[in-house]
Amino acid sequence: MPNKFNFKFILILSLILSGCVAETGTASPTTVVEATIAPSASPVPMSTDIPVSTPTSAPVETSTPVGTSGPVTSAVFPVGPGGADVIPHQIVRTNTDHLYIFSSSQGSKVLRTYRTLNPGFPNGASDFAPAIEFTETRDIMSVDAVYDGKEFIHVIINTLAGEVKDYPFDTTTNSYKPAITLANDSGVIDSGLYIGTSGVSGMVDLNGNIHLAYWKNDDHILHRAYTYDGTANSLTPLGDFVQVDTAGKANHPVLVVSPADNTVTVAWISESDNPTLIRARTRTVAGDWGDVEIASTFQFPSGVSVWTSKDNGLNIDQGPSLLIDSSGVKYMVYIESFNGAIGDYGRSHYVMNNGSGWVDTALDFLTHDPALALNASGEIYIIGHGHHRNPAAEEPCYSMDTMCYVKMNVDGKWGIPTSLIQKTDQGSFDSSPSVKWSAVGFNRPEVTEFIFFMTPYDNPTVYYARLP
Repeated sequence: MPNKFNFKFILILSLILSGCVAETGTASPTTVVEATIAPSASPVPMSTDIPVSTPTSAPVETSTPVGTSGPVTSAVFPVGPGGADVIPHQIVRTNTDHLYIFSSSQGSKVLRTYRTLNPGFPNGASDFAPAIEFTETRDIMSVDAVYDGKEFIHVIINTLAGEVKDYPFDTTTNSYKPAITLANDSGVIDSGLYIGTSGVSGMVDLNGNIHLAYWKNDDHILHRAYTYDGTANSLTPLGDFVQVDTAGKANHPVLVVSPADNTVTVAWISESDNPTLIRARTRTVAGDWGDVEIASTFQFPSGVSVWTSKDNGLNIDQGPSLLIDSSGVKYMVYIESFNGAIGDYGRSHYVMNNGSGWVDTALDFLTHDPALALNASGEIYIIGHGHHRNPAAEEPCYSMDTMCYVKMNVDGKWGIPTSLIQKTDQGSFDSSPSVKWSAVGFNRPEVTEFIFFMTPYDNPTVYYARLP
């Protein structure tokens, strides 16, 4: 059954499954009213009030850090109900060294927020406080956690009602501010397994401005930047929405800010091209957009292209996943369509742009929804589930039910696929990963942290994992 996920491979390393599913805390409901967005050339109407559930009393925090003594070890364990998506970054480590996970799931209006009780690295579900929950008016399609590096995490969602909203989360009080509606015209697909259709992507730049890219209902990609006033809980647009693509039939936007020069790059799936391509465009610090570029530059054989499908949502097995390192080099991963020489779709492509153009390399490994991860040492991982068309020698990453990863070696070659966790009696890991990364607030960059989920798709369990 198609669903987004990716995988890559590294030095062989065994990770130990530990912990158990945390119970979701119930809470007394409070009502959240919509906040106002500061006037602009294109004011946006507000949505209705959203009921929110928060814990009646905050768990007592101790002064003992979690898992911080000695060397950092690998870990993988279930946290609680919830899912993950490959384009958004749904996991954040704050400047207080607490970890936050923001998770929704297929067919649900509920967004759950998990946080560690203490600073440091968690080693089991018991290291997390009971989940803070709120219930939207319509099912949530995707969630992106946009951290300002200080106090606020802007939890940006899009819904099956075509709404794009910002729920500012205050990490000092561990509570949500009233929601701010950013758009009412986002793209919607509400049939089949729509989770993975994606549609929103955001990040805070080096000046503290919030950048948003979203998929509009006319199949264009729009960008806008904002400043945020936490006291007034208001967003002030820095100009109008700008259409990033030029040809239409665009979807799956991913927005990243360069930690090197504060430029903003947006990439997307361009189905206006035949065959389909991944295109990208970069905005200068002055706010000027450059030319639309082709990022998927690989010369495919006839009949093969960037993978797309309208079965179960829109392109749910595809990213792209895009990161930029501290020197400004861009890295991307995506999957290709059915290739007769292989006998299936899902071959991974690794793309790099060091300023001289996009260089696209086809890898020997197949997966769905591969996600890139980057650490402070410059090591690059691709994370995703296995695939039955991978060479049998790569067992157990031969199975789509296994979550795997691969690491690029210092010689620029990819290592051997390594199993992170294999299928259990409760479900499989045919799912999508979401990694910790941002230009601002990328704390503990020496450790790769990410989440993924265990099936069933309509009742998933979110898992936490880390690679030292």
